[in-house]
Amino acid sequence: MFVFSFNQSINKYMNNNEIQKRPVTPILRAMKIGDIEIFPVSQLNSIRVKTSDLKIMEDKKYTRKREGKTIIVKRVPLNK
Repeated sequence: MFVFSFNQSINKYMNNNEIQKRPVTPILRAMKIGDIEIFPVSQLNSIRVKTSDLKIMEDKKYTRKREGKTIIVKRVPLNK
């Protein structure tokens, strides 16, 4: 099940009701378990590749969900 609870406003990522494009790799690397980040759907391929790479190289796991024109990424615990 894919459930998010927002403790912060997504307004810091929005400008004129659009999510702004941001660098994927440093943001994903800095995420702690439970952190949520929102990206524009145009960055889906980069997010998909980077989350897969980070799982293999750094044992970090993420979930991704598409919501309209956004991709919501959540860092989750790695089940071994």
